[in-house]
Amino acid sequence: MLKLSVTTQDTIEPVPVALARSHVRVDGSDEDLLLAVYITAARERCEVFTGRTITGRTYKLKAARFSDVSQLPGGPVNAISSVTYYNTSDVLQTLGSAVYALDGDAFSLAYGQSWPDTNGNGITINYSAGYTSATCPGGLKAAILLYVGDLFSVRESNIIGTIVAKNDSAEALLWPFVINPLGLVLVTD
Repeated sequence: MLKLSVTTQDTIEPVPVALARSHVRVDGSDEDLLLAVYITAARERCEVFTGRTITGRTYKLKAARFSDVSQLPGGPVNAISSVTYYNTSDVLQTLGSAVYALDGDAFSLAYGQSWPDTNGNGITINYSAGYTSATCPGGLKAAILLYVGDLFSVRESNIIGTIVAKNDSAEALLWPFVINPLGLVLVTD
């Protein structure tokens, strides 16, 4: 069983408040606190929908053995900072970076290497993932802005029996970034 935890999280959102203010056509900074909350909520919604980490984050992934891990969740994975495991003598060891390979979000054994023997008490992989505000793809930023616009324009619950238009544009922008449970990028034609 895999156990994933967040160890640190960036506080800089990929969409600045000034851009959200422009998107919802607001002059002045009176709504900036509300827009900041909406940006975070919209980014979180996009992360849940796509399975990706949008703001920079560091993760700790625990697994029983090396063979349990083939994909590191929450990509895009930027780097692995450490891989530790307990050897058969129950001593904590750090795995050398030459033993494993990182290809995108895929974690695997490097060519010509073999996994060390473990005592079954688990391995821990510490890694960083996510985009910076400069590297976040435009499609994700646009989807966040569309969700911010929806939250800003409809501030209360909808009344049953009223007609509410659903904006499918945000989901259409997110689909190219969706990762399925196997960690493969889904491609839509």
